[in-house]
Amino acid sequence: YAYAMLVASEVSASAVIIDWYGESEFWFASIKIIGILGLIVLEVVLFFGGGPNHDRLGFRYWQKPGAFIPFAAPGNTGKL
Repeated sequence: YAYAMLVASEVSASAVIIDWYGESEFWFASIKIIGILGLIVLEVVLFFGGGPNHDRLGFRYWQKPGAFIPFAAPGNTGKL
């Protein structure tokens, strides 16, 4: 009888611990995914000029001297 009680208590404790582990794993993974998506949105907003100085970081060099200026050598050889 005592052995059956010991096994029952071990199984119930294990089930409670597994339930807690699964629930915490779900919430921590959800927080991680929400954090990554939030950082991606922040990056896009800052990229298109949503920062405090309203400078569009991604389009700074598209007008002067251009996106594909020769760098190391003249012509197509210098276009990196």
